Amino acid sequence: MSLTSRISLSTALSLAALSFSGIARADIVPVTINDPSFENGVLNPTTGAYCYSPLGSCPGNSGSTAALASGTPGWTFGDGSGLAGNNSGFNNNTAPDGNNVAFIQGASSTVSQVLNLSVGEVVQFSFSAMGRNAQDGPNELGVFFDGTQVGDFTPATGSYQTFTTDPYTFTGIDETLTFEGLTVGGDHTSFVDTVSGTAATPEPGTFGMLLSASGLLILRSEE
Repeated sequence: MSLTSRISLSTALSLAALSFSGIARADIVPVTINDPSFENGVLNPTTGAYCYSPLGSCPGNSGSTAALASGTPGWTFGDGSGLAGNNSGFNNNTAPDGNNVAFIQGASSTVSQVLNLSVGEVVQFSFSAMGRNAQDGPNELGVFFDGTQVGDFTPATGSYQTFTTDPYTFTGIDETLTFEGLTVGGDHTSFVDTVSGTAATPEPGTFGMLLSASGLLILRSEE
């Protein structure tokens, strides 16, 4: 390959990279998330109680009062996770929205929901989180979607922060959004609330640009 051809090929590669990185996306829409603020689970009393895996009756932490949860349709709680009302025994502050938050205590504890998306959509999620200001402190949170980790966050104690995951193109392998505790050892807990997401579909013209760039690469490489 001549020097001119190598320069042309390098230029074509740069154009292709720029075309790909500059993909325009249209039809940005909210992702439907059932019970994004965990309010469908009714704790009794609404303040001070908590509940592991809230699918029925469970013990709370407000003296001798029991906490009753009606469950949270859409969300699945694994071992070590559940619902906490405002100012519960987990030392959580008032929720950013409503009375409840999800708590994730210890490594491998999970809160998850199956979503309804289309292959090729570029999705991104946001949520509020705070670390526990007691015991051994916050739990590092991994966010997983489509079998891929799209975020890793360790929320601070004291107040809720907003976190946003990396954008991710859905491949169709697994539509489950999962928050998972990652901190091994000790008693670490973090709280999650106000989960939201957006989905975008690439502009049809984007694929034309990529094909044109690819064609230029092929022609130059054959010279």
